[in-house]
Amino acid sequence: HEAYPDEGDMNMLAVMRVLKDVGYDRIVMPDHVPMIPGDPGNYMGGKVSFAFALGYVRALMQTVEAEA
Repeated sequence: HEAYPDEGDMNMLAVMRVLKDVGYDRIVMPDHVPMIPGDPGNYMGGKVSFAFALGYVRALMQTVEAEA
């Protein structure tokens, strides 16, 4: 079952905080995302769905950066 980052079993904000705490400096990006009707697809799901998920991840990163 594909899910958006804010729908999964993990607290993604807590994950981002841990990544910052350990000095992780590599890529963080969504894997597969749900398809929504009318969303042109690609191999990772829908393009609109992927854009939402990537934007959500970036917003989490900005939140953690602002906490410093």
